[in-house]
Amino acid sequence: MLRLILGRASTGKTTFIRKSITEKLEKGEDILLIVPEQFSFESEKLLDEFLGTEKARDVEVLGFYVESTCLEYEVSLEELLSGKDYSIV
Repeated sequence: MLRLILGRASTGKTTFIRKSITEKLEKGEDILLIVPEQFSFESEKLLDEFLGTEKARDVEVLGFYVESTCLEYEVSLEELLSGKDYSIV
């Protein structure tokens, strides 16, 4: 499922994403978090802080540029959008 999280500052986007990631990890779902390239390191650091190192390893974080290059080798866009339980938040 492809889910885009959009909104103005202080509308709860980060809280929603954290809750969604936690719920999906508990269900054993794969998670791909796509962020602007300049925020990929910061996003991984924040995931490690709120999930802990072990659970944070189960979340794949890719920047926009890396995503467009690497996804073709890992999983096709068709597979991502086919309904397979691979959440993108």
